[in-house]
Amino acid sequence: MINIAIVEDKKNEADKLIQCLKEYEKRQKDSKIKLEIKWYENAERFLQSVRNKVNHDIIFFDIELPIQNGMDAAFAFREIDRQTPIIFVTNMTQYAIKGYQVEALDYILKPVEYSSVVGPLNKAIDLIQNNLEEILIIQNVQGLIKISSRDLIYVEISDHKLSYHTVNETFYGYGSLTDVELKLKNHNFLRCNSSYLVNPRYIKSIEDQMVIMKNDDKLKISRPRKKQFMNDLTEWLGKGNII
Repeated sequence: MINIAIVEDKKNEADKLIQCLKEYEKRQKDSKIKLEIKWYENAERFLQSVRNKVNHDIIFFDIELPIQNGMDAAFAFREIDRQTPIIFVTNMTQYAIKGYQVEALDYILKPVEYSSVVGPLNKAIDLIQNNLEEILIIQNVQGLIKISSRDLIYVEISDHKLSYHTVNETFYGYGSLTDVELKLKNHNFLRCNSSYLVNPRYIKSIEDQMVIMKNDDKLKISRPRKKQFMNDLTEWLGKGNII
């Protein structure tokens, strides 16, 4: 189930977009994509839902909203959530261009038509599916431990001992980093050298030959792997991801 929020003050405009989304869902029988759509008639109600931990996987923002416009609301949303795809819906292209300031994934020009919705929606769904959760089960002296790929910052190997650095703590186990890489191959983890496998979602910056992670750990990029690492990171960012 993919939860979609539409932030649009005009009901007829929201209905047009909802109709396009339902048509899209109807045509996706083979992939079994299901859309749950919620309409918010103003930015304030939408932002309150976010603060109340209501889950949204894709946001369609009308830019010209009353009281608080869609662009300002998107900036407020990005202070809470850096990853959820934003698609702007607007009458004027110049407003949409400003969307890059909030890392908007794409934009749709009004009047909304099915053909203009398909491309941005496909892009957003691909992004979501590429970031799905993988559960790793490791065994150590404490027993079996489950680790979510979403919480995993990077994996390190030293003398056949694996260190799983997560947002909360570090867990230890034994095995091969190559085996871990295979388990995470569909989740965009990157090799910066033979000892580290990093989650690009937690990269803070790249400085010379170092990857700075969001927990402030510094990991060396080996010379032989640098070109491939940077190419893979660029490709990941090109899909609409954000660091």
